[in-house]
Amino acid sequence: MPQYSKKLTNLAWAFVCLLHGLLWAHDLGLENMMFELDSKTIVDEISASSTGITDFNVLLSKCKAFLSNFSNSMVYGEFH
Repeated sequence: MPQYSKKLTNLAWAFVCLLHGLLWAHDLGLENMMFELDSKTIVDEISASSTGITDFNVLLSKCKAFLSNFSNSMVYGEFH
């Protein structure tokens, strides 16, 4: 497992966890995946069409790139 800075924010850690989940599902050859998250911010960012150049957006871009490898897959969350 890659070594990450202990200074990452909770949001960045959530993106790292999503990225690892996407990599794992990809390695298993899974399709038609529904990735349920408990972070509204991440669900909203994954759904948004634009990204920037901050460290946060680098993780976002990587997640979007891996998510595009899955047919009929989505990221969603139910927030109360």
